Amino acid sequence: MVFKLRTRNAEFETGTFIPWVASGAATVSDDVACSGFWTARLGPGTSFIQQDGVAYPNRRFEIQFRVGAVGGMATSPLVVTLDFYDEPQFGQFFQWEQQRAQSGGAFLPLPEPQPKGRLLRRFSFTISPGSIPTVDGATPMPCAQVNLDAGLSPNNTSRFRLTFTKPMAGGADLIVDAIHLIERTIS
Repeated sequence: MVFKLRTRNAEFETGTFIPWVASGAATVSDDVACSGFWTARLGPGTSFIQQDGVAYPNRRFEIQFRVGAVGGMATSPLVVTLDFYDEPQFGQFFQWEQQRAQSGGAFLPLPEPQPKGRLLRRFSFTISPGSIPTVDGATPMPCAQVNLDAGLSPNNTSRFRLTFTKPMAGGADLIVDAIHLIERTIS
């Protein structure tokens, strides 16, 4: 069995979101982290982060990450979504990512909401607010380590989109860190 890590800047240690796409009240923060020094912080409004990448058919995928709530108990769930598409071209999101990288991470208007291609399969998992621990320091211990088996990518898969969403405004900010999308080749 062969393992490949498909996410880039998984722990946000560059201090930026690149190559992640962020929207709403999402920021990169260094005041509280689950691992290392930097983390993605979702809040206080609704927000999401997402990353697109190359994926292949008939591979097993696992999502690993850490999550915690900052500033009180979590009142919003965290929704994790992994989509598989059949279009190999990255379209405007890839071009947008490249432009942001060249401009040093400057703010650019968000491109089209959906990538090119047909959605082949969606894996979605919701972590309830009661399952998200409160984090009150720069130690990784209070964060919850989550491992999700996302199953097999369908035939004709060419790309993935991994999204972490805080769907409800208000309450504690959610931090998400050490995000790894692992592809396993089945032999």
